[in-house]
Amino acid sequence: MNFSSMKVGSRIGLGFGIVIVLILLLAGIGIVQINKANSMLSQINDINAKQQRYAINFRGSVHDRATIYTFPPF
Repeated sequence: MNFSSMKVGSRIGLGFGIVIVLILLLAGIGIVQINKANSMLSQINDINAKQQRYAINFRGSVHDRATIYTFPPF
């Protein structure tokens, strides 16, 4: 069937159908990309949180030791 021989209503329906398919395709791609970004950010956040916790603990123990050795009891 030739596109020019189709009725106007059929052409409009075909056009809307194509637009809807493209919208669904873009929405699907967007959801996949958002999920990838979410998993990458979660992994980065978990790693950084662990390193930050180690740094805070290290700073605290250095401070405790410095306080003990700097100020002896009288």
